[in-house]
Amino acid sequence: MSGTAGPHPRWKQLIQNSINTHIKDEKSVLYHALSTFGPPNSSSSQAPASVPHVRYVVHRGFLNENRSSDSPTGTAPAQASFTTGTSLLTTSDIRAPKVNQLVQSGGWAELAWWHDTAQLQFRIFGQLHVLPRPGHPLAEQFPRQRLAPSRQGGDNGSEPFDWEEERLRIFHKMSPGLLASFARPTPGSKHPNADRLGEGEGGPGEDDKPAKNDLQSPWPQELPQPTKLDGGKDDLTQEQQKLLQESQSNFALLVLEPHSVDVVDLARDKRSLFERVTPASSANTGGEEEWTETRLVP
Repeated sequence: MSGTAGPHPRWKQLIQNSINTHIKDEKSVLYHALSTFGPPNSSSSQAPASVPHVRYVVHRGFLNENRSSDSPTGTAPAQASFTTGTSLLTTSDIRAPKVNQLVQSGGWAELAWWHDTAQLQFRIFGQLHVLPRPGHPLAEQFPRQRLAPSRQGGDNGSEPFDWEEERLRIFHKMSPGLLASFARPTPGSKHPNADRLGEGEGGPGEDDKPAKNDLQSPWPQELPQPTKLDGGKDDLTQEQQKLLQESQSNFALLVLEPHSVDVVDLARDKRSLFERVTPASSANTGGEEEWTETRLVP
């Protein structure tokens, strides 16, 4: 068994190196399966009270992490006074079923992540925390102080890590299609035109006609990215501003606080289990995260 301390444990370096090396030719390297627990979707009497729910989500980086070609790791802190953390980021509509599942289960979740070219599998277990807009009922439950990254060495500032800035930083990176998706009706709710969508219209995977018409998709397909407009929000119509405000209101950041990371290297026939020794963040004590690494049989 070996141990490491610092903001960049070895499992995190493996993920960063794999992404930086392969992302140009392997866009799927950013997709992983996220499993949560909650009541079954089915009304079957045979279903248990709590079942796993799995979906693919997109890795949005580590906490406070911006891509940077000038850094040896390929990343740099977004808020310069703080380090990048080990918490992993993804996103959700605050109205989505997985948010309620996380609240009911205490946030426990696991992701499975396969990097095909590198032949690496990561299984990351931990607590998934929901960061909604300020004023949302769930905002008070988010452990801001505990999850905040540590200050950079030599930085004696007193301002806390700005979590709303972090949420909006990721929101502004969303594509036009994703921005529009947060302004749709509640994900997983009954389609507003369900009674008019007969067999002739075709369901998922059926019909060679474009489905994005007023009957199948009675909502905007894209919204402009304000940060990429020359005039910013001044270039938006009133309707676009209204929809973007709704989109931003429904946008939530999901922060996975890792407790253990199981890494399998198929190319080298190696496997290690990384386990956290210290609490999630040492920002209040000035310490560093500590992880142990135990070799396992692949």
